[in-house]
Amino acid sequence: MTTSPITTWEGAQAVFTFGPGSLGVWLFLALAVAIVIGVAARMIQHENHTFRELSPDLMHGGAFKGVNI
Repeated sequence: MTTSPITTWEGAQAVFTFGPGSLGVWLFLALAVAIVIGVAARMIQHENHTFRELSPDLMHGGAFKGVNI
């Protein structure tokens, strides 16, 4: 079994790639926000397309007839 070539830990420092305020944090935050907005926009497009295709005119001739809204 080989041992570590480091004999002392004096003066050692930690380097955080994605520490607070770093570019990585902002990059992943922007990516997450873009994904959420993209999914929501695509969902709205899909819903609008589906309702246009089905043409549910519920207010004039269907489910809500006779209902006091």
